[in-house]
Amino acid sequence: MKCPSPAPYDDAPTGVTDTGPTQMASADRHTPGPDITSTSSPSYWDFGDEKEDPIHRIHAYPAKFPAFITTKALRYAKDNGVEVDLVADVFCGCGTTAVEAMRNGKSFWGCDINPIATLIAHVKTRHYDDCGIDRKFVAIMDHFQGADDDIRCGDLFKLPKGKYLLNIRADCDCVPRDGLRRDDVELYCIKGEKMRQSEVAHAYEGGHFRERRDQSIVFAATGGKSIRFRFKNLRVKAFGTLKEQRIGRVLHPYLTRIQQRYALYLQRQGLPSVPAGAVSTELVDSAG
Repeated sequence: MKCPSPAPYDDAPTGVTDTGPTQMASADRHTPGPDITSTSSPSYWDFGDEKEDPIHRIHAYPAKFPAFITTKALRYAKDNGVEVDLVADVFCGCGTTAVEAMRNGKSFWGCDINPIATLIAHVKTRHYDDCGIDRKFVAIMDHFQGADDDIRCGDLFKLPKGKYLLNIRADCDCVPRDGLRRDDVELYCIKGEKMRQSEVAHAYEGGHFRERRDQSIVFAATGGKSIRFRFKNLRVKAFGTLKEQRIGRVLHPYLTRIQQRYALYLQRQGLPSVPAGAVSTELVDSAG
């Protein structure tokens, strides 16, 4: 079965496509190359001479071969009088050969049937504007550093001796208003404690954790450690007294589950309680 030869990938310095041709256009493709089994050292192909470029680790991909093999093959060909101008790989995968060919100043053409593979290869072999990347990085960091200054529901604070506090006050109530200083914003915190591995294993059951009505467990919450939060004795703390101990933020859906369980514990799930003062005595009497 003959497959059509694909057009080269024009937006990158290499030709990479996700279909597989049966032929390569080269007048010398049948010229015998050097005998790679004739190296004097059996370990020549087993170890690289330099540290592997970090670009090869930007994305996992099955059955990747060591990147140094391409460089060693090109060097070996040159030592044996074979000048290589174009490197071709009809099973290019995630572009290991493509990257190494470019690093050695060679043109590259390749293809793979897996579109994910060719996507990774495209990313790894593009030429990028370093200044443009730096500008985007600074913009992203500025954005998230600004977000970190916000006080939010889910803010997690680490205390001594494996203890934690989790702010469960609604986001809208954590915004300083009417001249209130940021450090004076009150947080509604539930206390948590780091669980021992034996406790985690004992509480585990069928993909979930057995929890009492007055607690909630967050698995591997920080540093691989699980935290058990207890709902009794809500603590009200000014943000200024805790801000130096903030280590992160519990996000949804984990935070949502804690909020739901806490509401259930307070018997206020779904809707808040109706204050007694909102019920008119006259309306009650007339209804009777």
